[in-house]
Amino acid sequence: MSQKFRAERTKVIDLSQDLIRRGLVVRTWGNISHRVPADGTGHSDDFVITPSGRTYDTMIEADLALITALSPSPSHGGKKSKKNKPEKHGPFKPSSEYPMHALCYRLRPGANAVVHTHQRYASALSLLGRDVPLNDDEAAVIGQRSIPTSAYGLPGTKKLHSGVEHVLESNPDADVVLLSAHGVFLCGDTAEHALELAENVEAAAKRVYQELTGSDLHDPTIASGYAVRSEKIDGTTVFYDVNGGVVKPSEEVRASHEQIYATRGDVSAIRECIDSEVQHFRGKQLRPYLDDFAQIVAPAAGPEIGKANVVLGGARALCLGATDDDALAVDSVLRKNARAARIAQVSGADPIAHWECVLMNVVYRLKYSKQAG
Repeated sequence: MSQKFRAERTKVIDLSQDLIRRGLVVRTWGNISHRVPADGTGHSDDFVITPSGRTYDTMIEADLALITALSPSPSHGGKKSKKNKPEKHGPFKPSSEYPMHALCYRLRPGANAVVHTHQRYASALSLLGRDVPLNDDEAAVIGQRSIPTSAYGLPGTKKLHSGVEHVLESNPDADVVLLSAHGVFLCGDTAEHALELAENVEAAAKRVYQELTGSDLHDPTIASGYAVRSEKIDGTTVFYDVNGGVVKPSEEVRASHEQIYATRGDVSAIRECIDSEVQHFRGKQLRPYLDDFAQIVAPAAGPEIGKANVVLGGARALCLGATDDDALAVDSVLRKNARAARIAQVSGADPIAHWECVLMNVVYRLKYSKQAG
C-alpha cells in the first residue's frame, strides 16, 4: 500500500469498523472520509474517502480513494477556478457522494472527518420535513440546538449535494444535517468526534421518534424453537431458530417459505423480520420512504410474492435474499423504512416518487450491487 496519507487512511478504516460495531452503518451504505494535508504539510480541502460499493468488513487502506486539487489555486488569487477540477486517485471509483464531503471541508474548516450514515432513527426523522429540536443535554453533546433537514435529491446527484450546501451555508453552527428520505451527514473535528456525533444523534433521534409515534419499541416475544430463517442448500430447505439451531418448522411456516423458493429462483435465503414497528405494516402495502428501501427491496412491497425482496404477510414479514447476508441486509432496511413510514404518518410526508424508486432499483440491481466486494 502507498505510504501517502497512511495515518488518515487508517483513521477511515478504524472509524468504519467502529460505525459497523455500533450498528450505524451496514455493508456498503454510507461513506466516510478524512481530510489530508496538502503535500504532506499545511491545510487543504483534499481528503481520502471510502470507494463505491466496497464492504466495510473487508475494506483496507489501499482501497480508499484520494480526492485532490480541491484547494484554492494561488494562480487565481486564492479563488477556486472552474478549471481546478477535483482529481480522483485510487484502485476503485470513489463514493458518488464525494462532492458532499468536499462541501463540508470547504465550508467547515475545522472538520477533519466526515461521515454519511443511514442510521435507523435519525434517517426516519428525515421524513419530518423540518428541523428536529434537541433538549438541553442533547444540544450540549451534539453542539447545536436543532438538526436541520436538507431537500430531497436522488443519491449521488447535484440536487442532493446542493441541498446540503444550502443547509451548511444557512446554518453555520450545524455540523449535523438530516438528508431527506436518505440518511444523516456529520462533520466531525476528528474521527472520534464524528463517531460520538453519530451515536449522540441516534440516541436523540430515538427519543424523538418514541415521543412522536408513541411506540415503546418492544421486541415481540419469540417462542422457543420458532423458525425465524431458512436457507436453500443443495435443493433442501433448512430452517433455523433465533439462536441459529436447526429446527423443524410448523407446516404453515414451511409452506410459506417453500412457496417463495418455488416462485423466486433468485432467492436462497429467507429471514422473518420480527420487529415492533414492522408489525404495523403486515398484510399491507409499504412504499419506500427511504432510498435504500427502493434500491434493494422494491418500488413497493406487500403481501404478494413478486419481485420485491420483502413479503408482508398478515402473519409474518419475510425478507428475501440470494444469501443469508443479503436477507439480513433487507431485514435492516425494512426496519428503517417502517420507522420512516411511521414518521410520515405523523408528518404527512409522501413516499418517494414511484419513477424515482424504479430508477434507483434498476440502477442498484444492474450496477451498484455488482460492485460490492
